[in-house]
Amino acid sequence: MVKPLVDATVLSRSGCGICWIAGEGDGPLIVASASVDGPAAEGIIARARQLREDYGNITGYALDEDPTASRGIDGLGDVPKVFRANEEQLFYKRIAARLAESRLDVCGEWTIASVAQAPKP
Repeated sequence: MVKPLVDATVLSRSGCGICWIAGEGDGPLIVASASVDGPAAEGIIARARQLREDYGNITGYALDEDPTASRGIDGLGDVPKVFRANEEQLFYKRIAARLAESRLDVCGEWTIASVAQAPKP
């Protein structure tokens, strides 16, 4: 049986603005929240963007960089692209060859072993 992470019975209707937050630390926390409308959210976002720009930690899409211009291989994204419409299975050797043909700059020296590891996390 799966044990629930949070117990919703500890919250009541009288505790408006009290909620669970998960993913912030080791375990879920009970925190106070605030209602923010669209214009207020835009102001918060603009301030956060300015702080990040001042600190110098904005990268990638936030700087209008093309996320598809990656120099690495995306195993879960690139490997399925080498399959043709009528193919359900391919040997790693053929996948490596097709990747080398389509992305020579990145996959030109890939071996069967490197292709076998690409889709794995």
